[in-house]
Amino acid sequence: MVRIDAKQLWQPALALVVATALLVLVLPDSRANRLSTLDLEETGFDELYIQFLDSERTRASIVARSLTSVNRAEIPDLGPEWSIERLSWDGWLARSPDEGVAFFVPVGEVSDWIYPFIYSFVRERRRGLELPRVEWTTLYVDRLYQGLFLLVKLPFDRPEAQARRQLLAVESGRVTHIDTWFEQPTGGLDIPSEIEIAPAHGSLAWLSALRSETATSLILSRRPLELALMPLPVSVPRLYAAAYGVEPVFQEDERALQWNESWRASVADTTFLAELELEILESEFGEYRDLFLSALRIHEEFHGAAGELQTSLPRRQDAGLDLGFSLEGN
Repeated sequence: MVRIDAKQLWQPALALVVATALLVLVLPDSRANRLSTLDLEETGFDELYIQFLDSERTRASIVARSLTSVNRAEIPDLGPEWSIERLSWDGWLARSPDEGVAFFVPVGEVSDWIYPFIYSFVRERRRGLELPRVEWTTLYVDRLYQGLFLLVKLPFDRPEAQARRQLLAVESGRVTHIDTWFEQPTGGLDIPSEIEIAPAHGSLAWLSALRSETATSLILSRRPLELALMPLPVSVPRLYAAAYGVEPVFQEDERALQWNESWRASVADTTFLAELELEILESEFGEYRDLFLSALRIHEEFHGAAGELQTSLPRRQDAGLDLGFSLEGN
């Protein structure tokens, strides 16, 4: 029988504790030390955990806290398995045949912090529209806090090439594209000459106008052949650059100006929400503001940048201007 010396068990553990304590003392501004002083219960938003399943960190489960201690071998239906890629800025790209494509975008890379609130409100009340899931989340990776991220899902398509639609970004007289599985295109996009933007639901047009005054996000379906508005809280070119480290290739198209402008006249000076819905939106904004600012403060403290992102508040709330919403003050 093999005898195990008790010292063999506790000495390595003691060494790890001592080493961690020394790191905190030697590096007082380290993330580990800052994390020990934060109350993560104040982050407010729902938590998601990326739990890697392999040493190469390419496959993962994405689960709520209650499932982080569950063994996938014991419960096979724990949820879909995702392939995971790191983005050039501190975020993640995840793909699953069952769930589609999702981005985790760090708060500092989101240009408008009120827009996700309005977007989610419309999505909840316009279930018939194909608005993908967008929500703030407190992100953990292998149970370690990472900060405040915007979860942005793309419109769902199966991974087979023939099932994928094309996302188009239109700026001035040019256009770029990528499919809904977010794989780099191998050539230009052949768009039939006669195609025009399908009549837009008022809420889609409103969200598109809130997102940008100079650019339009579209989705191209093949069956039936249709070009439609598809507003997203983070632009396709920014997501592309983050995923592949280079700017997307734009191509000139004489129809691009029309695609960018033809629908805008219909949304002038209107919100496409009923009066009661506007009252509900306004009543919920105060709670959203408090949750967001609390989560933002914790994110900043964890990353050693207290107050830096908050100084950019005035330029990150354009979507709320016409509604009288502001993240500053009460």
